[in-house]
Parts: sequence; structure tokens; C-alpha cells
Amino acid sequence: MSFIPLAQLLDSPVYSISEGKVLGRVVQSAVEADPGRVSALLVDDMKAEEALIRVEDIETFGIDALMIRSEENLTKPVPWSEVDQDLELGGRINGVPVLSKSGERLDLVVISFFFRPGSGEITHFEVSGGLLRDMLEGKGLLPREGVISIGPDALIVTEDAQTIVETIKAGPSLIDSAKRLKQQVGRVFEDVK
Repeated sequence: MSFIPLAQLLDSPVYSISEGKVLGRVVQSAVEADPGRVSALLVDDMKAEEALIRVEDIETFGIDALMIRSEENLTKPVPWSEVDQDLELGGRINGVPVLSKSGERLDLVVISFFFRPGSGEITHFEVSGGLLRDMLEGKGLLPREGVISIGPDALIVTEDAQTIVETIKAGPSLIDSAKRLKQQVGRVFEDVK
């Protein structure tokens, strides 16, 4: 897998390979704004404590679970002074508006992001134009290269970012689905003739 959506990881169980037990569930990401990477994941260890897993200590980002070598790879207690700012950004990045470098609001908000396993490098941001626009046109993907800065209050992007988002979609839109349905129905009627 070349990149992973953060939304897929939230609430995922974390297993120790050597002990064969569940160590907790992912509750949040720690994002370093510069250089734009996920540095760690915050885990609720099911004992009313929190622990930290550095991205580089994760052996496998599986479909159903994250796998780490052993319980020793959990950092307890969480070194809050080191990661507090990154955890705050990781928790607040979803829902921030997207603005161009010239100060224009692009009528988009960040709803998630994708990152590379191992390095934690953020590769794309999934953006939304709102429920109706998402249904009609689909959600957008914004490559990291179009992002100037990642902050707790806004994602600042290059001037051509809007064009990039319009050409790269996260999934089919209602309009795309309707066009495909029309083509399929047209083929059925041609076959009947």
C-alpha cells in the first residue's frame, strides 16, 4: 500500500506481534506541520491510560489492525511536552478551511489526509466542498505538493490548487454515476433492438 487514509486507522486495534495481545485503539494522530508528516499515533490502551506509537515503530498497517513488534514500542507515559502541539494539530486539521496564498477562500475544508507507512509523510489531503457539492461532484484530493503550509486554522495552498482538486477526485460523483448509468441503459436498449 503506497498511502493510507487516516480515517481508516482511527479506532483500529493495535496488536503486539511478540505478545499476541491487543494493546489499545488508535484515537488520534500527531502531525508535524513542517515537513508535513504523521510522527505518531495516540493510543487508548484500554486501562484509562494513553500511549504513543511512533510511525516508524509500526510493523504493519493492516486492513483490520496495526501491528507493532512488542508492547515495548508503546511510549508510556505520553511525553506531552514533546508531542502536545503535534497532537493538537493532528486533531484539529480535519475541518480547517483551504485558502490560497493570495488569501482567497476556496470553499473547501480538509476532511482527512493520506500518508505513507514507515515515513509518515502526508501525500494527499481529502477535501470537501460540502454535502451537496460532494454528492454532485465528488470529494477532492489535493496532493501535498500543492500545499504551502499546514496549520491548526487553515491549509494554505498554491494558486493552482483549485484546478488540481477539480481534476483529481476522491471518488465518483453523482453526476459521474448518472452518466455511467445512462451509458449502460443506452447499451441495453441497443442490445434489445
